[in-house]
Amino acid sequence: MSKPPTATLLANIKREAKRRANATNASYNATLDVVAREFGFASWHAVTQGKNAAVPVPAAASERELPVDPVLRPMFDYTPNEDRPASELAQWWLKPFAVTRGDGTFDVRCLDGGAHDRSTWYGTAKNLASAKEIAAAKLANWLEFLDRPIMTIDADSYSLTIGSLHPRLPRAVLATFESLESARAWLAEWEKDLATKPERTAAALKRARQVVIDSAAADGW
Repeated sequence: MSKPPTATLLANIKREAKRRANATNASYNATLDVVAREFGFASWHAVTQGKNAAVPVPAAASERELPVDPVLRPMFDYTPNEDRPASELAQWWLKPFAVTRGDGTFDVRCLDGGAHDRSTWYGTAKNLASAKEIAAAKLANWLEFLDRPIMTIDADSYSLTIGSLHPRLPRAVLATFESLESARAWLAEWEKDLATKPERTAAALKRARQVVIDSAAADGW
């Protein structure tokens, strides 16, 4: 069993997340998740629960490690994401990389679902240090977007859903209501918790996505 994180580790993660959020105007809550993964945890919620990541830390998400000019499969940027090999998704999904340009600058890209058949362009950097900052900030912003509840309306219900973290999984449902008023009230409370109790919203996001994963696993995914 892994040891729970120390108070020093918690403080270091918060300090680094705050520094990056201030430097890049990224969301502090989303940046917490990015930095937590770099320290070897599945998410910030996993840190607060004292649970280490069940899988290796994605090197490309780390400020200290950003793959440069990786060897990619032919047609990598011309393949629908849902048709990609499982091994490719495991290696590159939500993991930024850099490509050297002819003038020595770096294009930062990430296979994140922002485009349906290619990696998303995150920006161009003059040097590798700047490329790493762009990768961390843009990934944090994208994760924040995926975590943002969106209302969907059916014939007799209102659901609040969040984006999938895998191209072969559907959106996850956070909550469903019979009235628009109830859905709006829940969303207002969610926004309040997001600002004051990020651990609570992080736990809710994780539970909702786990339901989707469990359902997909039961179907043989």
